[in-house]
Amino acid sequence: METGLVQCVFVLTPSSIEKLKAEAGGSYTSYEVMCAHFWRKVTQARLSPPDTKVRFMVMANLRSKMEPPLSPSYFGNVIHLATAYALTGDLLDEELGRTAGRIHEAILGCTRESLVSCLHWLELHGNSFEEIRNDSAGYEMMGVVSSPRFPVYKVDFGWGCPAAVRSPKVPGNGEMVLFGGRPGSGEGDMEICLALPSPVMKRLLDDPSFLAKPISSPLRYYE
Repeated sequence: METGLVQCVFVLTPSSIEKLKAEAGGSYTSYEVMCAHFWRKVTQARLSPPDTKVRFMVMANLRSKMEPPLSPSYFGNVIHLATAYALTGDLLDEELGRTAGRIHEAILGCTRESLVSCLHWLELHGNSFEEIRNDSAGYEMMGVVSSPRFPVYKVDFGWGCPAAVRSPKVPGNGEMVLFGGRPGSGEGDMEICLALPSPVMKRLLDDPSFLAKPISSPLRYYE
């Protein structure tokens, strides 16, 4: 885990999501425009030089793309890493639709064939993630896990459904964890837990064009 990070929970309302979809040209999903908006705004708040390499990583679900098809009762994850690349200057100069398109194209590139190729790569490298970490060097990273489609607020272990669902610790700079909005907060809300260095988080919160609204104060990790 990186030190000096703070974590904040944001909510993106359906009206804000529709505004982003319209700005992106109406061709992209709520998930894609949300990711594009956060990628651009966090990149802007980082104040990096325009030639800084940036990338955005999405965990794509490949359960429906397997051949032969997986059994509906299959218990486990079938995920692959979709990665979109850019330079800071290009990302901040382009329209939202182009940024959403980068993420959309990365997700479309996650196929059964690319997953098999990744497995072969891991076999050749001793199933070690050291090479993957080395490949990340030189990039400013953002990434997202989970999904607002997961019915986390309907989970009941016997003492009722939760009043709130949170990620207790988002471990990396620029990492995001998504949840659907809590019941009664507005149908279609997205809740986003995000970790950033404190100065970057402050600039993000002070940006009037950032559409996600904080529903918690930035929390600093205990080291």
